[in-house]
Amino acid sequence: MKPPAAGAEVESQTRRLNTLFLAGGVLFLLLASFFFFHLPWAKTLWPWTDERLTFTFLASLLTAVAATLLWIGITGEHGAVAGGAINLTISAAGSALYLFWLFIERRQPAFFLLAFILILLFVINGWIFEWGRRRPLRDRSPLPPMLRTGLSASAILLLLVSCALILRLPFAFPWTLDPDSSVLFGLFLLGGAGYFAYTLRFPLCSVARGQLVGFLACDLVLIGPLLGHFTSVQPEHRLSLVIYTILMVLSGLLAAYFLFLHPATRIRLLQNRRQSSLAE
Repeated sequence: MKPPAAGAEVESQTRRLNTLFLAGGVLFLLLASFFFFHLPWAKTLWPWTDERLTFTFLASLLTAVAATLLWIGITGEHGAVAGGAINLTISAAGSALYLFWLFIERRQPAFFLLAFILILLFVINGWIFEWGRRRPLRDRSPLPPMLRTGLSASAILLLLVSCALILRLPFAFPWTLDPDSSVLFGLFLLGGAGYFAYTLRFPLCSVARGQLVGFLACDLVLIGPLLGHFTSVQPEHRLSLVIYTILMVLSGLLAAYFLFLHPATRIRLLQNRRQSSLAE
């Protein structure tokens, strides 16, 4: 049992960390809204001319990050940030290298600016990963077998889609992408595959919940625009749209079931807060 003064200091530190995570979640949510509503600032940041759905897809990825950060800030499950940091570290490193290569080849300042931002993101998330993996994980219960199977299948699918996009295979996406956007999307999804790999490497409920929250948030942002795209999709992209929509629905149902219904993994906010105070 900690002395009262030490306990108060730990509680104060936990509140500060929770506030930082909540602030980060709000920041990413704000950035996601810029892309979702196709605001001029977001179009300036993205240096290619793509369909509106491209910006919606970017918004869904940013919303996933925001949702995970908000969940960590609400529950105080700080150790869960390591998996998300792996995601952003891989995505940022690969994307920065590709953009630096584009800058050297084409000498467009926008590529250098984006690459610089992504290098900063890489450094910050590398540090966050090292910090997060040293934080105690309160819930050491293993993942249910069904969830491990679902995450394994999702990791394989995400890796396959990532490779197809990086190789710029035609019709690998439900709409036409700029070739450079295709490579970056592939690198973003490669980071997501890294997140799945981390969760499977440490198959604990406390690790998986943050990923499931982000997964569900991403699906909720993207499913409506995907369904609406059926009215205007080009014939050559229809099969991809059908496949993506089916996968989006199945992944959303999987995340919702394990977050809200399954007794081993469902979210218990009040219990999480009490355990957080004891674990710190």
